[in-house]
Amino acid sequence: MKILFACDWDFTLLYKEIAKKLNYELNAICFGVINGKIFYEKYKNDGFEKCFFMQDLVGELKKGIDSRDWVEVLKDIAKYEKKYGRPTLNAAAMSDRTYYYQPRTERARRIIKTYKKLEEFIETIRPDLVLTSGFGALPFFAISDICQSKRIPIIYPLNSRLENYHLPSFTQYEESETHGINNEIIPKKASIVKAKSLIDSFNKNPKKPVLESLLSYSHFKFSFGHLYRFFRYIYRYYFSKTYYGDHTKNPPHIKLVSEIETRLKRKIFQKLISYQSIPDDINQWFYFPLHIQPEYTTMICGTNCIDQIGTLISLSNSLSISNGIIVKEHPGMIGRRNMNYYETIKNIPNVRFINPSTSSFELIKKTKATITISGTAGMEAILLGKPVITLGNVVYNSYKNILSLKKIPRAKWGEEINYYLQNFNNNYEELIDYIAKIIDQSFSFNWIEPQDNPEKVLNNENIENFYKFILKQINLISKDKNYGKTSIINKSYL
Repeated sequence: MKILFACDWDFTLLYKEIAKKLNYELNAICFGVINGKIFYEKYKNDGFEKCFFMQDLVGELKKGIDSRDWVEVLKDIAKYEKKYGRPTLNAAAMSDRTYYYQPRTERARRIIKTYKKLEEFIETIRPDLVLTSGFGALPFFAISDICQSKRIPIIYPLNSRLENYHLPSFTQYEESETHGINNEIIPKKASIVKAKSLIDSFNKNPKKPVLESLLSYSHFKFSFGHLYRFFRYIYRYYFSKTYYGDHTKNPPHIKLVSEIETRLKRKIFQKLISYQSIPDDINQWFYFPLHIQPEYTTMICGTNCIDQIGTLISLSNSLSISNGIIVKEHPGMIGRRNMNYYETIKNIPNVRFINPSTSSFELIKKTKATITISGTAGMEAILLGKPVITLGNVVYNSYKNILSLKKIPRAKWGEEINYYLQNFNNNYEELIDYIAKIIDQSFSFNWIEPQDNPEKVLNNENIENFYKFILKQINLISKDKNYGKTSIINKSYL
């Protein structure tokens, strides 16, 4: 079996270990395509039969993305959007926070060239299976599209938002007809017992899932380690040329200004922002936690809710005049949005912008319902037996006791929300059954940037657990020729 590992930066550290085990135990031929020159140069001969540098494959480090006449590029856009669009390939640009902000023509040229180059690459390798570390960059998004069109299983470990349980995902989206929770399967008794224990424990002492608990925002503080890394950055950009030409790496002076500006804004904003008070009739209010932006959770999984202010305006117009929306900033975004953003939110009718240090769990418990685009707060509200309204693609949309508005026109949001809340009934047994199904169908391992969390991700036990997850997928593929294979159906062209 030929397996291609699509490694984004430090996920190479984990994937090379899996490649070694697959080669040793299954005699699998493992190829690697690595994003990030440092990791490519260091690990290109470690665990992989052959390795490729992503930036070389897509021609990123070469000048002249696509010098053809724009009329010729337009022909390719029509061709590739018909093949891969849903209904537009702009989603490919939205997967990459850097390309998303580029001028339209430059963005289009980059997308077309990336798809062309990677089509040629996949055709040359002809893998039986692709393991990817995400879709938060244009090349990885394109590889997924190409594999789907060629009916090659491409697997991504999708976080269930429950502890550290992961499901296999076969598309770039958290929801699909071919992955997620199968509600038709009866869970094992052991999983039911574990689900009940988990729910009861969470209600007594709610905790973030492992992935989010490992995320630290202490990197905003200044230390001598930051100074060392900055001088190392200068060396790699100007002297070793490791970062030069990489679209994800700004010149050192721009990076320095950006980092200083963010830290100053964090300090200033927390002192200057006049947060609003929590209303006395909090049980008549909805809780809406803001998402990190730009980020995959809103740019891709958020469907048409990438504009969070516009989304809040639509929600405000959809709710009863007796209701309101409590908005809380994400801790990772403090200092990254401008003051006008917050003032605009505060000026939306029936909206209150509260201090980000307020406990999310307390807000979920006390408010009328939690509204989220694609955040973990939705799963937390499910566990606490509270109403949940989602606006985008998210794995727990499969739970029948939540309201998904992603396909509902905004003009109808109000009546849908009213009907849902009037008929909401938290059924404890149904909740246990759903959580048991997640436990039954998923795998437990830590899957987060290995370099930031080596003791949690790169220890032998975690590597073995992740390997079992991959091995299970390989076994299923060998038994069922259609397992994990998806096809892009572009309905806009039917």
